[in-house]
Amino acid sequence: MSWLAILFLQILFGWLLADLLSGVLHWLEDNFGNPDWPLIGAWVIAPNRQHHDRPLAFTGGGFVSRNSTTVAAVLVFACPLYLIFGPAPWLLAATLGGLLTNQVHYWAHTRRHVPALVRAFQSVGIFQSSSHHQRHHARPHDRRYCILTNWINPVADCLGLWAAIERLVPSRWRA
Repeated sequence: MSWLAILFLQILFGWLLADLLSGVLHWLEDNFGNPDWPLIGAWVIAPNRQHHDRPLAFTGGGFVSRNSTTVAAVLVFACPLYLIFGPAPWLLAATLGGLLTNQVHYWAHTRRHVPALVRAFQSVGIFQSSSHHQRHHARPHDRRYCILTNWINPVADCLGLWAAIERLVPSRWRA
């Protein structure tokens, strides 16, 4: 296998890993935790729950308010991995994907100011499209938790990943 093919596969792996992790964290935000918890409750859980009641509410905020929590979470996860693996292509792609997840989520919710390149990425699933993401907001909120691409959700939903994770979390810990 050529070095170019290996590089491409590493970048693809990192991008899909970021998507899967976005789904796991999104599932946790939707199903686990309490808005009254210190720090994480007010900054993560409450805004996420509000988003399900009013999906367009977060589109009114600015870039920094919309993405700051995601950036902080990605850095907490990525920094130790860089110490272990160095700047591996898969880790760089996963970090970039993680940093972009909430912005991609924003573009899936709005038609305003969506750059042409973003629309092109949405059309092939590299970035999640509006039509793909809308299935998550259908009641009940039990599918399509990954928010970076259109590619992981169909597999995760078909495999029953979210229901399997739910069985692992004791009911007393769930929202």
